[in-house]
Amino acid sequence: MLLALDVGNTNTVLGLYRLTGSGSAAPELAAHWRVSTHRTQTADEYGVLFSNLFNLHGLATSEVRHIIISSVVPPVESTLAQVCESYFKLKPPSGLPSCNTRYGEACLRSDLPTCGTKSAGGLRAAPRLP
Repeated sequence: MLLALDVGNTNTVLGLYRLTGSGSAAPELAAHWRVSTHRTQTADEYGVLFSNLFNLHGLATSEVRHIIISSVVPPVESTLAQVCESYFKLKPPSGLPSCNTRYGEACLRSDLPTCGTKSAGGLRAAPRLP
């Protein structure tokens, strides 16, 4: 699965996508959440929040194989990178341009690098998050 994090000044939107492995099939949105963005929130506070959201939907953080972060809030981006490493055991790619998303639309493009052991090649579009 791919976890896409879209960090805005007010809200952070999480989108969890099932990757089919087929280059032509669009990823399937498995779950999504909208939480408040807090610049002072610690990595552990975000980690516990994300873990609880996964658990409430019967999902495990260990199911996530790829993570990508789009952020307009640099202090939160670095905190979330710590969350990814501590709670998901993955290091998100760094230095990606902000996607300037609107209303939580996940920025998934086939030319962006992803982390994890397998390539997420074939990502061309993803369903718009509510």
